[in-house]
This record gives sequence, C-alpha cells and structure tokens, in this order.
Amino acid sequence: MKVVMKRLPFALRHVLLLAWLSSSGVRGLIMDDEFLRVSNGTWHRSKRKMVSFETACTYIHEPSLPMGCQYNASISPEWKEDPRRREEREVLVEFFGDTGGHHKSWRSTDNWLVGDPCWDHWYGVTCDEHGHVLALEMSDNGLKGTLPKNFGRLQSLVKLDLSSTAEDYHAHPNLYLNRLGGAVPSLKDMTRLEELEISGNLFEAFPQDLYLNAPTLKSISASHNHIRALPRYLNRFTTLQVLDVSHNDIAENFPQTFGAMTEIRFVFLQYNLLTGVLPQSLSKLVKIRVFDLSHNAELGGEFPKDVIPTWSEVEYLSVLNTTLEGYIPSLCIDVPFCYKFMFDTHGDLTWAVAGEVPDIVTMTLALASG
Repeated sequence: MKVVMKRLPFALRHVLLLAWLSSSGVRGLIMDDEFLRVSNGTWHRSKRKMVSFETACTYIHEPSLPMGCQYNASISPEWKEDPRRREEREVLVEFFGDTGGHHKSWRSTDNWLVGDPCWDHWYGVTCDEHGHVLALEMSDNGLKGTLPKNFGRLQSLVKLDLSSTAEDYHAHPNLYLNRLGGAVPSLKDMTRLEELEISGNLFEAFPQDLYLNAPTLKSISASHNHIRALPRYLNRFTTLQVLDVSHNDIAENFPQTFGAMTEIRFVFLQYNLLTGVLPQSLSKLVKIRVFDLSHNAELGGEFPKDVIPTWSEVEYLSVLNTTLEGYIPSLCIDVPFCYKFMFDTHGDLTWAVAGEVPDIVTMTLALASG
C-alpha cells in the first residue's frame, strides 16, 4: 500500500488521505505533543479569531469598512462613535491610569492615549479588523497598582499577559517587573478568553466567577503571586491544558474534582500550603505531561497507583517534601523530578501487594520454584 501511495501524484494522495480520514470517523485535529500531523482544516479555521488588525486588513472586504485599511476610517463617525469600540478604549485608558502609565513607571507607553488603540498601534494591544481588542500583552512593562473593575469589558480578548518573567537576569535586576496587586476583577464578559498569564505579580485572588470563563480557557498561569485559593469549580474547566499556580499561598484541601479536567497537560502546584488527600480520579487525566505537587508539606494520603497505566504521556511528576504515601511516593519522595521510567514498572506487577496478585500468578510461581 505504501509503495502504491508513493507512486501517486501528491494532490491525489492528499484527496485519498482526506477520504480515508472521513471514512474512519476522524474529525478535527490529530495531535502529538502539539505537533500538527493531520488536519481537515478545523484547527486552522479556529485560529482565525486571532488574526491581527494589520494582517486582516490585507484582505478585508466588508461594508463596515468601505475604505479598507485607509487611516481615514479611524476618524469616521461610524468608527469613533461605535459604543463597543468606545467602551474598550475607555477601559484601556483607565487601565493606563490605574497601573502607573501617568507616572512614567511603564517601560513602554508607545502611542498610548493617542488616537485609536488599533489604528495608532498602542503598545501591547492587538486588535481584529473591527477594532476590538484581541490581546493585551504587557510582560515586564513596569505595571503597578490594581486592575480597574471594568477591565473585563474587553469582551473580545483572547490573550491577557500581564506577567513578570524574572527578578534579575545574570545578576542584573529586572527594573520593569510588573507589580499588580489585589484581586483580579471579574472577567466573565471575556467570553473568548483562552490564555490568562499573570505570573510574577502581587495578586491575592482569582475572580470568584472565573469558572464562567471555563468553556474557553486553555491556560492559567499565575505563579509567584500571593493567591490564597484555587479557582472555584475546577470540574468546569474541561478545556484547560495548563494550570500553573506554583509559589503562592494556597491553603486549602486538594480539590476532589480535579480529575474532571480531562484535557489538562501541565500542572504546577509546588510551593503552596495544600492539605488533604489526592482523589482516585487523577487516573482520568490521560493527557498529563507534568504533575508537580512538591513542597506542600501537609499534603498526604496515598498517591493513586492507577495512574501508572493511564498516564502514558507523562514526562515527570514531583512529590518532594510532601507526606504522600504509596508505591509511587516510595520511589519518588526523595527526588525533585521523578521521570516516568523511575516509577513505571511496565506491568510487571512489582508494584502490587500480595492481595492484588492473581491466583494464577501465585500458582505459576509456586510450580516454577518447585
């Protein structure tokens, strides 16, 4: 079959491949470590929502923009008086004032408060062709203060990055750390939000209603803050792939609904104050790659050994400086990174206690030894 396919023209091979995918019931995207192998176009079409203003303007042909990408459109009454665009500009202006923009603490204020956020290219702001903000990326920009209460009214936002990267680089201090504090205001109106990156700040709490963003959220990164509790109703975050809340002050029992996040790949919970026991449902996290619970000294109970066969893609887990018990902690408790080969016994039953070994195995061993 492979020889025959190689002799066919590329276009014909492509058609046959798509036909086979359709007949096999394959839909959407086949992924292997985020590497795109086979697609029917669904994944590519889903990324259209992140096409930037400048890129979209090269092919836009809509009645609402009769002048295409001509700058005159930005000063037309239809554009300037649109209530939603006007509201988003007001939110950005308030954000600028509340986070130190007026006090020159920002590293870059390029074009802010001048004209239109999209047409005049405000630093860190990405818009779509309709002038709605898709992304706000302000990493290491010297932000200080709190987020305005109406911040969530950036309704089209897909990516929010207000993070700090590191306190210093090669012994040179980072002079533009973001130091935003308080609680993150409600983001429920951001119905398209996929990435929330607020690491390296002074935030104390997630929004109480962050679960309303769960249908779209794929990544929550909030390490190195002072957050005291995990997002509520984690069982609703069924599309989440990354959860990083390491180096915080989270002092609560480990959520028993954690196993409902079946798309999760990377979990970083180290350096917190988690207590309680782990749920057996962790074995349902079949896409897990990294699972770090280290330095939660009061986290105890048994680490479910059922994850051994189901966590087929895991790279490493970490239980250092916890009080977890069982087969996996017995092998992993004293190492910072316990890689798969260090606890995966490949089904040879060396992890099983005597009562779990089938009778046929016992009988076979008895015959062999006799």
